[in-house]
Amino acid sequence: MLQMKYLNGVRILSVDEKKLKDSLQKIVEKIKREHPELVEIILFGSFCKNNFSPYSDLDIAIIVSGAERNFIKRVDEYINYFDEMPFDINLLVYTREEFDKMVKNSNTFALEIKNGIKL
Repeated sequence: MLQMKYLNGVRILSVDEKKLKDSLQKIVEKIKREHPELVEIILFGSFCKNNFSPYSDLDIAIIVSGAERNFIKRVDEYINYFDEMPFDINLLVYTREEFDKMVKNSNTFALEIKNGIKL
């Protein structure tokens, strides 16, 4: 990954996609070990479509079998796994039931997630 210091942060100039996918796979394996409720993890958005820019974030959806926390608070259970990633993370956590309902209702956002890369 080629980086350049930029104001108060780092600007990503190029991405080693293999290294990125390997890093994500290690995170996925750790989440699988520690969260038996995990159904799948999906990468979607600009990285999935290969049209990302130096300002892009990683869009990740986690689908779980069930959850006790509300939609907003679920992210807290998983976001720290991505701390070492050199990108901002846009993380969403849906139950299988919530996600399937959105897909059934032809929710375009859910369909974009469904067509993403399963990690």
